Amino acid sequence: MADSAAKTVAFLDIGTNSMRMLLTRIEADGSYVTLTDQKESIRLGEGEFQAGRITEEAIQRALTVGHQFVEMAKTLGATEFHAVATSATREASNRDELVDRFQEKLGIDIHVISGMEEARLIYMGVISEAKLDNDDNALLIDIGGGSTEMIIGNPKKHLFMHSVKVGAIRITNQYCNPGDTGPVKLADYEKIKAGVRNEAIRTLSKLKQFPFVRVIGSSGTIQVLAELAHRLNSDQPMGKDDRVTADQIRKGIRQILALSLEERVKLPVLNARRADIIIGGAAILETILDEIGDVPISISDRGLRDGLLVDYLHGLDAKLSEEDHNYRRDSVRRLGRLCRFNEDHANHITQLSLQLFDSAFDAKIHGLADWPRELLEHAAMLHDIGKFISYNGHGAHARYIIRNAELLGFDDHEVELIATIARFHKKPYPKKTRHPEYAALSKPHRKIVKVLCTLLRLAESLDRTHKALVTDLKFKAKGKRKAFLTVSTTDACPLEEIAINTQIKAFAKTFKRELSVCFESAS
Repeated sequence: MADSAAKTVAFLDIGTNSMRMLLTRIEADGSYVTLTDQKESIRLGEGEFQAGRITEEAIQRALTVGHQFVEMAKTLGATEFHAVATSATREASNRDELVDRFQEKLGIDIHVISGMEEARLIYMGVISEAKLDNDDNALLIDIGGGSTEMIIGNPKKHLFMHSVKVGAIRITNQYCNPGDTGPVKLADYEKIKAGVRNEAIRTLSKLKQFPFVRVIGSSGTIQVLAELAHRLNSDQPMGKDDRVTADQIRKGIRQILALSLEERVKLPVLNARRADIIIGGAAILETILDEIGDVPISISDRGLRDGLLVDYLHGLDAKLSEEDHNYRRDSVRRLGRLCRFNEDHANHITQLSLQLFDSAFDAKIHGLADWPRELLEHAAMLHDIGKFISYNGHGAHARYIIRNAELLGFDDHEVELIATIARFHKKPYPKKTRHPEYAALSKPHRKIVKVLCTLLRLAESLDRTHKALVTDLKFKAKGKRKAFLTVSTTDACPLEEIAINTQIKAFAKTFKRELSVCFESAS
């Protein structure tokens, strides 16, 4: 481990329905103990999916609960906070307001993650405690307030994962009238299921392509429905080793449908904060079960917050940390191949970009560190994927593809930065007045983009022929106003010499230095 001292770390999951906090004491050897695991309803997505905005009331609820969690964590010695936000936040037009207010009021940075990243973290959190043989697959289902994640995998790897925009709050808002508090007619319930199926049909159709021996439910919705099914034949609470069947789940759901909201609240397994959205959640689960047939179902109290912990522990172990970096690289390369990119050219541009970054750092031309370097690596790998749509404007097309591809292992800010760097790998030079996507970034992030896209532009100009003629690059700085770049090549490369001269002006704008370039050919 890199750190030699024990520490207390808080992991926060800011969901559509609830906020959860896992507080852990992590020892120097990587072992840990859970100090507390908290959960509070915030209903962040209430009213949002129609209006496209998080309401002020919901933001206030989130801030109030967040304040309680942060103060509790600090009292118990927390020195680090890692917070992510999911469906309600990522879809809201005013998500930056929530992020900014958490930073301003609580001093907490929220990372907004994609649905696929949410699925990956759920997988890591749940599978780490699942009692499965290494080659036995399970279908993990997490029904949140705004989305449902489905993952098929085993302790070694995941085989399939997807996030669908169906959640207990979203479906309730779409199909249930708030004024209808009586029992739910079966015909009305079937209409809700039809709506869920229509939204999730592509994902549902893929589930049968992968074998799995059981279903593991990790959300409050599934825990309630499984517990109710379990109580049909037992007076004891459902344990982690207990199983229920799909038919038992259906019988339990039929019991809930026959109850009014007032009667639902009185069920021992269902509290008032979930009673009004359980019908929507039940429709989601039953629709999935209808598709997969009768597979044993168990529950897990682990989830996304536990995945954050596993990710954090991996970061403390050098070997596991490298595996995580490879995970991100694999996700990036997979996207490039889907877009039929020129992989040899992408590899070479990535190599040249990182040489430029490292040499410029050594020459004190910039002061950026490891995280921006990794962003440059991924942007360089994907810089040309916009050609999959059209050569004309392929920088803008690359940005669109990257932003919408749900790269695994990245939060939304990282994806936005990678996309924007790739966007400006050729003309035009980024300007706040002309490019709203650039203007929307924070000032520190604009600086990062400007530095990295300038280095990427230099690298791109040095493989104009796509023949990988350039082998080595080295910067030298002279004072604060000049820089020299030596370009080593395997052969004469007149096109590259012409191309890099078109980037000298951009270099001067970014680094406030006059650039001179010298080519050294081995021939």
